[in-house]
Amino acid sequence: MAAIYDLALKFEGLGAFCNLNVSPTTLGSVLYHDLLGEQAQREAISKVKKGERLLSTQDRMRLSDYFNAAFARLARSNEPIGAQIRPEDWDRPFTDFFADAFRGLQAPDDALDRAHAAIVLQLNSFDEFRSRTTPLGLLRHVGQSRDRARFPAAAAPVDTVTLPIMSFAYGDAMTIGLAQPLAEPSFGWMFFVRNPDCRGFRIANPDRIWNQKAGDVVRWAQSPLPLDQGFFGPLPGYPSQVEKIDGEYTAYLLVEPRDTSPVTRFLQQTNRHWGTSTPSLDATIQLLSRPQTLFKLSEGGFSPLLLTRRYRIPGC
Repeated sequence: MAAIYDLALKFEGLGAFCNLNVSPTTLGSVLYHDLLGEQAQREAISKVKKGERLLSTQDRMRLSDYFNAAFARLARSNEPIGAQIRPEDWDRPFTDFFADAFRGLQAPDDALDRAHAAIVLQLNSFDEFRSRTTPLGLLRHVGQSRDRARFPAAAAPVDTVTLPIMSFAYGDAMTIGLAQPLAEPSFGWMFFVRNPDCRGFRIANPDRIWNQKAGDVVRWAQSPLPLDQGFFGPLPGYPSQVEKIDGEYTAYLLVEPRDTSPVTRFLQQTNRHWGTSTPSLDATIQLLSRPQTLFKLSEGGFSPLLLTRRYRIPGC
């Protein structure tokens, strides 16, 4: 059986939906109560979430039984709900997994809202490691020359999350870049996490994350981007036209020193299709689920620099 790298997303989403505690202690008891002691259970669950310990057929059955029982308690209907999660479903991408698990389930809207929020929060766990002083440059491109479109080296140092969330319309040209020159030759790895729920900025029914294709939730720019010492301003490939997919986006740029390359080494450990234009879904989900591991991988105390910025693309 193959490793599953999005189990942290699945556990958090299901736990929020069912109002369950999905701590390592709880899940360890579900899977290993008759096999391992309490500390060994917690360690085993940590390895399961990282894809370092495979789920056996028995493990999958126990997890399915546990969450299906919770579904039955939560469902509005008194009718039997059947098996919402089958043992083989744990291998499915998280969007497909939740879409099938919740299909036809008569559950309160607030339970679905909790699940959506928990999944989005887990996908954006990288926020914890962002630069608190330097945001990712984000501008609406209006046709200036390259020189005038560059971001000033003296850009005001402010925490990314305190900046206004910019809005872009379909067809706008967006420019993303560095606000300060790089001190050394680097590689840039840029990806985007999209929250499709638009309730915060337009009147519409919420579009939850499991109704999306996985490729419309997490996307990569062409990476890695070779960036020379002293580089700043628009990244290669920008300005770029805004695509017609609404939602609230977080743009993440990981800047790694070329001589240590911690991001490259992390992705190579799990990427089943290394050599393609972007990292695989498995590698991406493991990156998002294990930020602590990435920022501890660096040699000589050099961690990748993480720059972020949020923006919105409202619907019609």
